[in-house]
Amino acid sequence: MIAHRECLARLGRRWARPARLSLATTPSSRTSSRPSSTAATASQADAERKEAYIVRTSDIPLVKETVGQVLQRTALKHPERPAVISHYQNSRITFNELLKKADKLGAGLLALGLSRGDRVAMWGPNSLEWIVAKFACARAGLVLVTLNPAYQAAEVAHCLRKVQAKGLICNHTFKTQNYHKLILEAAPEVATSTPGNIKSEHLPDFKALITISDELLSGSLRFSEVMAAGTDQGVRDVRGQQAHINPYDVAEIQFTSGTTGAPKAAMLTHYGIVNNARIHNLRRYNTGVVKHHDTVLSMVPFFHVFASVIGILACAEIGDTLVIASPHFDVKAAYETIKAEKASVVFGAPTMFVDLLQELERHGNVGMESVDTMFSGGAVATKELLKKLKQNLPNVVLRQGYGMTETGTATFTIPYEVDDPGRVLHYVGELLPHLEAKVVDAKGRTVAFGERGELCIRGYLTCRGYWEDPEKTRELIDEQGWLRTGDQFVLEEDGYARIVGRIKELVIRGGENIAPKEVEDAVTAHPAVLEATVYGVPDERMGEELAVAVRLNDPNVTLTLDDLKAFLKGKIAHFKVPKYMDVMNDFPKNASGKVQKFKLRDAFVKRLNQSK
Repeated sequence: MIAHRECLARLGRRWARPARLSLATTPSSRTSSRPSSTAATASQADAERKEAYIVRTSDIPLVKETVGQVLQRTALKHPERPAVISHYQNSRITFNELLKKADKLGAGLLALGLSRGDRVAMWGPNSLEWIVAKFACARAGLVLVTLNPAYQAAEVAHCLRKVQAKGLICNHTFKTQNYHKLILEAAPEVATSTPGNIKSEHLPDFKALITISDELLSGSLRFSEVMAAGTDQGVRDVRGQQAHINPYDVAEIQFTSGTTGAPKAAMLTHYGIVNNARIHNLRRYNTGVVKHHDTVLSMVPFFHVFASVIGILACAEIGDTLVIASPHFDVKAAYETIKAEKASVVFGAPTMFVDLLQELERHGNVGMESVDTMFSGGAVATKELLKKLKQNLPNVVLRQGYGMTETGTATFTIPYEVDDPGRVLHYVGELLPHLEAKVVDAKGRTVAFGERGELCIRGYLTCRGYWEDPEKTRELIDEQGWLRTGDQFVLEEDGYARIVGRIKELVIRGGENIAPKEVEDAVTAHPAVLEATVYGVPDERMGEELAVAVRLNDPNVTLTLDDLKAFLKGKIAHFKVPKYMDVMNDFPKNASGKVQKFKLRDAFVKRLNQSK
């Protein structure tokens, strides 16, 4: 395959050539999906107006390879190289061992009666078993469904029902979460069902609960039992079917929240995420400087597309070692693991890097000398954070990018060889190869370069759509294949872009996308609440925090923030619980009766500034 490491220096030189960037010069009135390359003749001003549309081509072809084939290729090439180091589990496995475990677990899953195309959900914190399960599903032709480990019973039940999941792999407990207890709450019949043959009216498609635990739990199979059920013949069958798994099949379903509040199930193909991981690797080495291999610490939770594709899959694609410091983000564990394992690359969300910098300063800015690259994703890092990282770690290449679940992660990144502070601090990057981008106004007309509008993306990596939700899929992707991101961008003629705001009402708290309506529904379930509106407010560490304004049924009743938090506990994930609350007599609304959340946000910011 082209992406073999010994070819990277050659490919890097090819990649480093001037990009073939096509621009379009068209009149402002043009509304077609593909701007023309000829100027209009209506007026000189219109003729010189260049629409914000670019297409980035490349002489490096895309590959038709599945996630399972990626692991097999690397295991054959680097069988004894460490694939995963789970520092907190005191476990290390090679690529050959990872492939064997994945095939054995895949065979065990098929032995339960699961068939190619069935959905298997993964629900829990970062672990070695998480990675084994990811590749086991890919090798068995199953679709991996990633779930937020903070989900409560109602949330996980919704997701399992939505995709008709037949299997669920989860931990027994983690921190305050008792996953087994929560699944029994979602589907009580599990407790009295035969393990591997669950019959539930609440989850009619659900058949197998698999727990990562040594304990025998009601209705559940142990992870080790399913692994042991993978016979030699079953493993041979798994290996024999690899050529028959279509790269254009759905590999993963990732849940994402939208403005409606209900989580939507984005379908990502093998073709999309494999090539995205591959292109990320090529850009990392596009200077032609190829090291032996990198040791990559991912502080990002594995259920996120960032960690799943740019972390786990990209490491497997190139032969890098992925390091797990802790089951969830723990800054002390991250620092100690970087130091112990001599990690050279660190992935994280902006909030994680804020904490990591503080930890580094507590140790006198020593202990992270092995790090040469940091990549921030999940939310836009502030200029102050980027400057501070560069000050404390001057020899580290610091990059961030822009992407979303529906694009299988990044669509824009800063090239690794670019050292222009203006580029790094003010832009999310340049468009990646094999993609098209345009910026449109509210009517769908392409704006000019340098003007604000909604970013639209078209290319190999866009998701197949939302699982069994054609209406929302049509809202996301138009008939010409353009995916509407919902984010406000400015696109420059050289292909660089900067994000200037969000069109959607999503609140991004520490990289977590939170739909206000979902939280509003939970808050208004409180018997004292008449009406609630949720919005995001600035926060130095998390980027944004949730604030809620409530109107009470009885103005003589007292409702405190602590009362509300206690009521919401166990009903929604902890990160969705508002940090601030205002009790109001009425909300600012427009003529149509819609709450003007921007006025609430502005008032909050004003109070915040006055209190400083």
